[in-house]
Amino acid sequence: MKRLIIIALVLGCINTKAQQIVGTVVDAITNKPLGYANVFTNFKNRLLYTDSLGNFALNRDSLDRKDSVYIQYIGYKKLAFAAVSLGNTNIFKMVQQSQELEPVVVTNCRRFKEYTVNRRVGSIKEYIGPGPETKFVIIGRYLSPNDAEGFIVQLEIYAGNFNANIHVPVRLHWYAWDSAANMPGTELTTANIVIYPYREGWNGFALPANAIYFTGGGIVIGLEFIYPVEYMQQYNNLPTVDSKAAWLTDMNNRWSLGLQVTKDANQTGFYQVNNFAVRKYSSRGRNLFIKPALRFTVAKCLD
Repeated sequence: MKRLIIIALVLGCINTKAQQIVGTVVDAITNKPLGYANVFTNFKNRLLYTDSLGNFALNRDSLDRKDSVYIQYIGYKKLAFAAVSLGNTNIFKMVQQSQELEPVVVTNCRRFKEYTVNRRVGSIKEYIGPGPETKFVIIGRYLSPNDAEGFIVQLEIYAGNFNANIHVPVRLHWYAWDSAANMPGTELTTANIVIYPYREGWNGFALPANAIYFTGGGIVIGLEFIYPVEYMQQYNNLPTVDSKAAWLTDMNNRWSLGLQVTKDANQTGFYQVNNFAVRKYSSRGRNLFIKPALRFTVAKCLD
């Protein structure tokens, strides 16, 4: 009898493992893990992220037979696979894209002046983000005082209470401005820059040198909040639709961000859900608009 029980347990473990699609996402040349890569399923309507070591797991039972798996990472060519073609253990090697847009580089500059953009943020409202199966990028446009320009050397973000406890990773995106459409245009993001807000309120981060250029016409920058892997697993392991709905209803389980209010329609905020088109926030009444509460320290070359 004991042998039968042991065999049954072993078969149960094997069966459970067989229901998982386990993957590791790496650079095709260096084999370096690509942490926080986007993994879309169910025709891009559901999302999960790889962990800091590039690992992820999917429940095979949650996928339709005609489903596909898409893997995306900034600076790399997108991967796409039929779900039924994937084994239980997979290594996904991503190839870097050639950069068509060359970064702006300041050379032979000996003297810099630093100035702060959006120093007076004004009224801040807390925004509660969506659940863990949604990629959400919240975007703002910030104009430069006196058309000054230079590289951003420090970014400050106003985080909500959730981020103080969990230290949610936030990936930066930046874009060209489409004046004709009055919307964010082509994404210019060339590097995977991830910051970790560490407290409620203002959090400051030094950015890599010569990474993000603040043009004379301002900058359009987006924040992609990434739920930690353990939170994703906690949510995915909930047994019923009702328990998942209750989890999402608890605001303590969802990231939060400070939004600033502006009367300038040219500096309103935008958002993108999963890989759908960027949309504009509507006025909140009395011609008030919202965008992420951010401050920038910009180094301008004086030579």
